[in-house]
Amino acid sequence: MSLATDLWAKNQPLAQACLQNPFVQGLADGSLTKAKFAYYVGQDAFFSKPSLEPIASVLLRLRMPRPFGCFMGWSVVF
Repeated sequence: MSLATDLWAKNQPLAQACLQNPFVQGLADGSLTKAKFAYYVGQDAFFSKPSLEPIASVLLRLRMPRPFGCFMGWSVVF
C-alpha cells in the first residue's frame, strides 16, 4: 500500500466531513455567494501573508534562474 493510499484510508472521516462542509458544497455546486467567496479569499490572504516572507527567503537562496515563477500568479494579491 502506498503512503497516499494509507493516508486517505486512515483519514476518510475527516475527508468526508470536509467534502460535506457548506462552503465546499456551495463552491462545488455553484451556489456559493460572491460575498461568502470574497470573505474566504480575504481570510485566506490574511492568514497566508505571514508565510510569504519565509518562503521568499528560501526561494532567494535557490540557484534557479526564475525561482519565483511558480508563485507569481497568486502572490500578486499580497
